[in-house]
Amino acid sequence: MAGVLEDICQIPRGWSALHTLMGAPGVSCWSQAEPVNLRTLVLTLSLLLATTATAGLPSFFDQLYAENSAEYAEHTEGDYLALCVELGLDDVNVANRRLFGEVSFLHDLITGVAAEDCSRGGILRIPYFWHWVDPNPRYSIISLSDSVPLVRVPPASGFERYQSHADVDRVPVLFFSDLVTDEPHYAHEGCGQFFTFGWCSEREMAFVSLMGCLGHQGKVCQSGIHSWSELWCEFAVSDGRLVCVTARADNTFDSLEWLPAPSGISVEEWLADTGQGADAGWYNRTARSERQRRALEEIEVSDIAAARIRNLVSEALGIATTRVHPWPTRAHGVDDENESK
Repeated sequence: MAGVLEDICQIPRGWSALHTLMGAPGVSCWSQAEPVNLRTLVLTLSLLLATTATAGLPSFFDQLYAENSAEYAEHTEGDYLALCVELGLDDVNVANRRLFGEVSFLHDLITGVAAEDCSRGGILRIPYFWHWVDPNPRYSIISLSDSVPLVRVPPASGFERYQSHADVDRVPVLFFSDLVTDEPHYAHEGCGQFFTFGWCSEREMAFVSLMGCLGHQGKVCQSGIHSWSELWCEFAVSDGRLVCVTARADNTFDSLEWLPAPSGISVEEWLADTGQGADAGWYNRTARSERQRRALEEIEVSDIAAARIRNLVSEALGIATTRVHPWPTRAHGVDDENESK
């Protein structure tokens, strides 16, 4: 497969497929027999990425976005152009397009749509389950490996302070390692079999940790008992200057907003402001810890898991099927008090 790529492109080390497709400086493409058709180039690069071993979970998701960036942009182009007009951003800037696209895409992968048990949302259809309530619905989840309720499964190594696996707070490494197993680990009478699950804080810790691995600084914010994520993003305006924008993602209620960052503060000061919730400190120490980041980088995505996730993305984007697939509907303005801990 490397020979196929060498016949088409010379790509500097560290450049993604998106850089190539967008015609970034330093990348030259050609065909020895005839001019390269863009569609052919897209398909060839997608095939290369799909058949190349992935060096860790963050790299896999980075590749996943690159493979689907063109089709995904068809769904989000209107939102992107509207943001550029609103904030005066350079709409043809390659880095701007990638930043907007990757943040939006990864949010769309893991988001939910409601704070209801078994509610599935986003491209990966990850169910929501409440936690730290009585009765705890997680006690009714079945562990498929031994066909017993999760409350009867001992906690994994490192989580001994919890009474059972059902009680564990699902930190990023648990959330994502379950997501990329070959077979589902869990089942519930209300939503069948599934790979991973999480409520607001668990989804946001996972999102912030993954985005940190990809070079995006972020934080988990809390107000009352509800959590959401915010990322510090730098976009270019038409004269080349960079402006700071906050991407506020709510991965429970499928909301993504792009807001001007507060003026006159440093990124360190911005990161320190995580709201008024009692657990925000622990959420951020966990999501931004080097230990979690290393653990995510060590998660291997098997060919089976990668194919399953790619198929879900293709189905959502309408790539591999002629059926009409509704794009996930965003829910805005949901009262924080609808979710409690």
